[in-house]
Amino acid sequence: MTKQARFTKTHLSLATLALAIAAATGSAVAADGVANTSATVIVPIAINKVNDLAFGSFGRGTGGTVTLATDGTRTLNGVVAAGAGAPTVAEFDVTGNTGDNFTVSVTPTVLTRTSGTETMSFTPISTLTQTAATSGTVTGGTIGASGTKIYVGGVLTVDAAQVGGVYTGTVTATVNYGS
Repeated sequence: MTKQARFTKTHLSLATLALAIAAATGSAVAADGVANTSATVIVPIAINKVNDLAFGSFGRGTGGTVTLATDGTRTLNGVVAAGAGAPTVAEFDVTGNTGDNFTVSVTPTVLTRTSGTETMSFTPISTLTQTAATSGTVTGGTIGASGTKIYVGGVLTVDAAQVGGVYTGTVTATVNYGS
């Protein structure tokens, strides 16, 4: 065996021994820190229409208002009840993260006579429970385990010279997470 071969074998054994000792005792220049990680995936907030809003049939009389409370009770002031067509409140289901707060805005359009240009103004009334509310709009709530309902009625203004016919429009309920 040559002097060089002995030298390499000896040094190789010593290097292996040094690495084994360093691995067993750890390195004096490196350290580890551990942080926990987490993430929360929220369920998107959603709103679905259950029922449309209908003020029912009525005659214009001397002009006035038709008020539909959020429990479906209809009150006529200056107009005459007539014909078929029972009133119904709009109903929306809100779903999302149980226990999270949400905001709501209710936006109506004027009602316009089908095949005409005549209109009736509409002011919404909204609540989270079916009550006899005849004014005001809900601005928010908390999502329950099986969702939350929004009920929308309103006040329809009828002119004394209101042209007869079917009037249609929309009411939009918009929800967002937040308080």
